[in-house]
Amino acid sequence: MGEEEKEVLGTACQVLTPGGAIERFVEYLRDQRGYSWHTVRSYRKDLEQFVEFLSKRGKVGTGAGASIFFSQVGPVLLREYVAKLHGWCQHASISRKLSALRSFFKFMESSGIISHNPAQEVASPRAKQALPPYLTVDQVFGLLEQPDIKKPLGLRDLAILETLYSCGIRASELHSLNLVDVDFSERLVRVVGKGRKERLVPIGSQAIKAIKAYLKATEHLRKKGEASFSDGPLFINYRGERLSTRSIG
Repeated sequence: MGEEEKEVLGTACQVLTPGGAIERFVEYLRDQRGYSWHTVRSYRKDLEQFVEFLSKRGKVGTGAGASIFFSQVGPVLLREYVAKLHGWCQHASISRKLSALRSFFKFMESSGIISHNPAQEVASPRAKQALPPYLTVDQVFGLLEQPDIKKPLGLRDLAILETLYSCGIRASELHSLNLVDVDFSERLVRVVGKGRKERLVPIGSQAIKAIKAYLKATEHLRKKGEASFSDGPLFINYRGERLSTRSIG
């Protein structure tokens, strides 16, 4: 914004109302920034909502000039407003409203209507982390019924599913398991995770039972391939080699 425009606005702000300041801002967004009609409408609505909050919470009413009215806004009052929004707005809506306030106060500061932008001291709310998708108990039981346990590799698939369900480990962690990592008596599994960090994970009796049945049924595959009963991979393919992560997934 040029110095000449600032001078004109600086003089006009003495009689400019809060609503008039909003209109100047949305005109700036539309005419100079090229914002869409939908975005301009959303910004206007967000700012009018804030003015309504401020007229009830602040010490100066909307009858005052824009300079006096908005000068009462500080970071504390803005944070109070954002906290109130958490009660009835989604995270995306709160972020948009705060973005509108930041742009508005920046515009008024550059226009000379206010001397300081209080919104720059207010951090955006942290985004909520969505929970990962998960299977219901019925879906898990249905999945456990899929392998053909009449075949050796069907027993292997059942052992894989039981281990994943019981231990809650990643497919990549299951892929790297060796026979020596399973303590059948203590019902513990040594898991190597990210960063080569090791941890002991409890394993349930059903998973132990499934692994034992699978090992007995695949003895011939271990003799055929490189796997052994001492330090070989726990889960193998039909060639007796370690099962790949892709095959597990």
